[in-house]
Amino acid sequence: MALQITIDIFSGRPNPVLEISGKQAREILERVRPAKRLSRAAMPAPEFRLGYRGLIIQQKGAISRGLPPIFRVAAGAIYGIQRGACQ
Repeated sequence: MALQITIDIFSGRPNPVLEISGKQAREILERVRPAKRLSRAAMPAPEFRLGYRGLIIQQKGAISRGLPPIFRVAAGAIYGIQRGACQ
């Protein structure tokens, strides 16, 4: 299991990207996993603004149950991301 974490902070410049795997990746997913399964309505699109907009986490390889393959963590919430939205 591996994660690609993008720090969504810049407009017009590439955002910093981290690649994390193994035990560290599993620990990160445990920290962000919600206590109960979320519906699509519970993961709305966040408001977009300039500056820091959260972390975009993309799971590579095996997908952790209870989390979408790509999601955003911002302001203490998890937001599902549609395919292609992180490009």
